[in-house]
Amino acid sequence: MLSITEYYKEKIIRPEKILCIGEGNFIRAFVCFLLDLMNEKQVYDGSAVLCQPIEEGKCAQINSQNGLYTVIERGMENGMSIERARIISSVSRCINPYKDFEAFLQIGRSPNLEVIISNTTEAGIAFKDTDKFNDCPHVSYPGKLTRLLFERFSLFGEGHGLLILPVELIDQNGKRLKECVNDYIKLWKLPDRFKKWIESECFFADTLVDRIVSGYPSDDEERLRQKLGYFDSLLDTAEPFFFWAIEAPKKWTSVFPADKSGLSVVFSDDISSYKKRKVRILNCAHTLSVLAAFLAGHDTVYEMMCDKLFENFIRQTLSEEIIPFIELPLDEMNAYAQSVLERFRNSYLEHRLLDISLNSVSKYKARCLPSAVDCIKGQNSAPDNLAFALGALIKFYQGEWIEGKYYGKRNGQRYEIRDDRAVLKFISKSKPLEILKNTRLWGIDLTFFSDFSEKVVKAYEDINNYGIYDALRLCLTHEISEESVIINKSDSVAVAALPLSRGKTALGTKLLEDIPAGHKFAVRDIQKEEEVIKYGKRIGIATQNIKSGEQVHLHNLKTALSGTSEYSYSQPFAHRQEKYEERFFMGYERHDGRIGTRNEIWIVPTVGCINNTAQIIAKKAAELFGGYCDGIFAFSHPYGCSQLGEDGENTAKFLSALCRHPNAGGVVLLGLGCENNNIRVMKKYLTRTEKSRIRFITAQDEYDEISTALEMVGELCRNTSGEIRTRVPLSKLVLGMKCGGSDAFSGITANPLCGMVSDYICLSGGSVILSEVPEMFGAETDLLQRCESKEVFDKAVLMINSFKEYFSKHGEPIYENPSPGNKQGGITTLEEKSLGCIQKGGRSPVTDVLELYGECKKSGLSLLWGPGNDIVSSSNIAAAGATLLLFTTGRGTPFGSFVPTIKISSNSSVANRKRSWIDFDAAGILKNNDFTFYRDELIKLIIETASGEKTKSEQNGYREAAIFKSGITL
Repeated sequence: MLSITEYYKEKIIRPEKILCIGEGNFIRAFVCFLLDLMNEKQVYDGSAVLCQPIEEGKCAQINSQNGLYTVIERGMENGMSIERARIISSVSRCINPYKDFEAFLQIGRSPNLEVIISNTTEAGIAFKDTDKFNDCPHVSYPGKLTRLLFERFSLFGEGHGLLILPVELIDQNGKRLKECVNDYIKLWKLPDRFKKWIESECFFADTLVDRIVSGYPSDDEERLRQKLGYFDSLLDTAEPFFFWAIEAPKKWTSVFPADKSGLSVVFSDDISSYKKRKVRILNCAHTLSVLAAFLAGHDTVYEMMCDKLFENFIRQTLSEEIIPFIELPLDEMNAYAQSVLERFRNSYLEHRLLDISLNSVSKYKARCLPSAVDCIKGQNSAPDNLAFALGALIKFYQGEWIEGKYYGKRNGQRYEIRDDRAVLKFISKSKPLEILKNTRLWGIDLTFFSDFSEKVVKAYEDINNYGIYDALRLCLTHEISEESVIINKSDSVAVAALPLSRGKTALGTKLLEDIPAGHKFAVRDIQKEEEVIKYGKRIGIATQNIKSGEQVHLHNLKTALSGTSEYSYSQPFAHRQEKYEERFFMGYERHDGRIGTRNEIWIVPTVGCINNTAQIIAKKAAELFGGYCDGIFAFSHPYGCSQLGEDGENTAKFLSALCRHPNAGGVVLLGLGCENNNIRVMKKYLTRTEKSRIRFITAQDEYDEISTALEMVGELCRNTSGEIRTRVPLSKLVLGMKCGGSDAFSGITANPLCGMVSDYICLSGGSVILSEVPEMFGAETDLLQRCESKEVFDKAVLMINSFKEYFSKHGEPIYENPSPGNKQGGITTLEEKSLGCIQKGGRSPVTDVLELYGECKKSGLSLLWGPGNDIVSSSNIAAAGATLLLFTTGRGTPFGSFVPTIKISSNSSVANRKRSWIDFDAAGILKNNDFTFYRDELIKLIIETASGEKTKSEQNGYREAAIFKSGITL
């Protein structure tokens, strides 16, 4: 077979304008690849000289091929799978300064030289005070660079400055490199004129590069060789994605017009946001995972991403420990994180984990440690996964010296550990705590963060004691497989995602009996009277000894709840600072500033005696005037008469809330005449402005109440027909949260998904209402800890305890829950049900607590006094001002409230079986753990629904309203 030099004869000799310090895979598939395109497009005419930054390198190989090599781009581009090869002819030669330092200096004296680009890894930009001016060469790259610049200055005296572009992944890489150069000027006592020349003629730019380069495709070399038709020992592979941000004045684009190459190259006055995004997400994701994945037996990034445990580890770390603490728009961060995971799953790239492992200590310091520190400061606790990554790093670096090289062992096979020699010597003889204390390694003493250092040491010990897989399972807050789920690392039970047979091993646990889907099994032995843990919290007490692998349910688990409780206030719960891109929906603006998601006419009877009349009016009006608005509906109820005191007031309050609801463009309030809750009483609950959109009628006073009511509806329809939807921000949305017919998956998929949506709405400035107080029992402390003030805390405590007293007053057990359907679906105790239920409230601060039929007036998360009954609770939430409802269900229900109700299934079985009921299936989370994707999809549906798209319950004509009954009926 021909060599590449025999195959490719068209190489053009171009002036050597660029010096690249680095000759490895990245420089060649990124910088020289770009330069080749610039030459081809005739926006540049130059070649690059490569230079080895360390003693061992590829200079000989590069020169033997006359600087020619092939870059193969493989992966997805515009939705299409591509594999394309490009011969790179932009490299003139390669210099080894350890063999010919004079050749290196001679490049600096060349009048053609315009740009110096370096990639010496994060450890490369460092000042070494042991470097001497006359060293040939100097140990450090900045030392070599200073000497080269001085040679240039000495020859030209003025002018002939250079654009210097370090691509090492450290913050402010250009500024840091310039500082090192100035340190050498001071150390070597070089003239001030030289320093001034550096300042005036040269520009050190901060840069950010983003492209995954996986290097030589050793597993595929023979196929590629046959496809190319020539032999190339320097084959280099990369993804199609390419991005380079350069912080430099526009004038330097005339020197280096990379932005005209056709690739994504940006010259900007500030690249800090690009850098933080890339370093904290893409590079950190690599560094936190690859060493552990290598120890687990994987060799490439693609192999690692095919392992569900590691994919979950990366995804969870990004979403819980990194992205929330980056002060950049969350939408942008989540979208970038998703794209990174897709790039990691590029099956074409043989991105070897050992290649990425080079200089991992400095990489962890630059890429992961800032996120760990921000996480500690932001949530007052150390991040589990970032601590585990550092524990895995220490384990990976445990090795022995053999013939001057440092090797670790994996499954009896040696692997070379490549890092700064001083770093390796120190780690090789140090214990984990000593490593964490070393400020030279990390810039700070990591034992200062005692919780973090303890978690790092524990991770290291767990890896030694249990192996990498079991140690990682212990670390993960939750672990999801297609068969079973552990929600929190401290849980003593897991949940079967599918029916599991006796004898099967699930999440490392051998099952001792059949486990139905949705039901729990012990993942360790649990003693009688021991607390059983799920969601990281107590869900009850074991009534007998339970062996690992046994089912945990009614026969061996009981509630631990009893009576009312006392709670203590600690401190205000801080508002999160994430930023979201502003989103909008099309809604109806009302006179009081509230926004409706529907423009309907409602017939509201004051008393149950006139329900049928109301329904007849609504039906006839819909036939006559249906085209004028979004619908005409009547809401029946059995109350309005023979009620005493507070009970009667609650009916009036609920009906008045209907009358003022923003989803109603107009209301006909239909009275009978002899009821307690008559029109005169109802008017007391309405303001003058509210009365203007209401028509009042007393049936006993009318000759033909139906005809009169129809005239009123016609008038209201004509008044509201001019109402049009306008573009309003999501901050104007009031969203209600409700669950019904829950199963064991509700607290794993649908409810936490709604919690993410709740956080999104709250952080966007909108309002969310969470009720179902009896289904907070056993989990209320989580909500109480999130109260934004002592005042809100006190109101929340009163809400919880007053509802418990309501049970006790009627002689009923407080904890008579879950329902038979809940139990059949795998929920055993009220604590378990409540811990799943409250997840709909996300992690946002509680900003208000509302009384029954109180109106939501604050943005953020509001708690609402009320029961858990589906129809009553949903009506209660809507009456408080919710204009759209999210209703999660594990068993399914046709129910629809009097506001649009989006039904979200927790499992695919009910979604597939009841497609006419379910609007959104959250069960896909069980397969890929991608909450962010499903959150974004659900928010799209919310915006579409708020803008007029009908829900399944609306299409089916299911609309219900119910009033909370709390007193005596005569």
